[in-house]
Amino acid sequence: MANLDLKPCPFCGSEAVQAFNKGRYGMFGYVKCTMCDGQSKTTALIEPREFESEDEFWNQKAWTSAIIAWNTRVDKQSEGQA
Repeated sequence: MANLDLKPCPFCGSEAVQAFNKGRYGMFGYVKCTMCDGQSKTTALIEPREFESEDEFWNQKAWTSAIIAWNTRVDKQSEGQA
């Protein structure tokens, strides 16, 4: 998994965790708040197969993408500027 620290929830300030869902079209990872259920964008994960090292690389890249999206905050000073 990605070696990045998760920031607190931008909505309520609570702790965030990495989560995943297995759906009809595969496995998906995201970051979610433990209190208010706010969540990051969902990224596709690869289910382990015989080429585990390649799958691990892509899964780490997917988790990193979800964590970066979760940790991104709007800069209050540039909010009103075009």
